[in-house]
Amino acid sequence: MLAVALAGVAIWKVHPRPGATATSPDALRGSGPAADQGPAVAAALQRLSTDPGSLVSSAAAARVGADAGKAVPVGAVVSPDPGSWAPDGIGGGTMLVTITPPAGARTTYAAVMVSEEGQWKVLTTFPLGR
Repeated sequence: MLAVALAGVAIWKVHPRPGATATSPDALRGSGPAADQGPAVAAALQRLSTDPGSLVSSAAAARVGADAGKAVPVGAVVSPDPGSWAPDGIGGGTMLVTITPPAGARTTYAAVMVSEEGQWKVLTTFPLGR
């Protein structure tokens, strides 16, 4: 248990949000630079309909590989909800996104987002309401 806590602190110290230290009020309450990124994250998620592979984070690349297109097939309607943006306090966050594949059932996901080299990427998704 202690090892998990120490790992969490180490990650927090290594990956603080730009402009916020691990002990600053902005880092603790999820405000600051990432707090106003809802529109930018939504714009990135819109690219799932045309180029889903471009949104795979480096941490997820080995697991996802070339399968991003299977998760979001060509012609799918992608509807991110910018108002649902919830920054995590360390430079990423979550946003709800609904994906409706052609001739398929629509599903809403919680997309866990990370910022890599100034671009928003998907780390993982969790289907909701199943």
